[in-house]
Amino acid sequence: MIEAWGRGFDKIKDACARYNGRLPEYNISASGIMVLCRAYDKYLELNDVVMM
Repeated sequence: MIEAWGRGFDKIKDACARYNGRLPEYNISASGIMVLCRAYDKYLELNDVVMM
């Protein structure tokens, strides 16, 4: 989702807000950017229902 102009950061932030998810953690280094996105609670609940 992170694109060349950086709009992806805003898209990720907006999606987290829309679905009441936690903001991702960013690790920026000389070799690149690592983004850790965690599943939000509603997704985990829905996944549990599907897996049963």
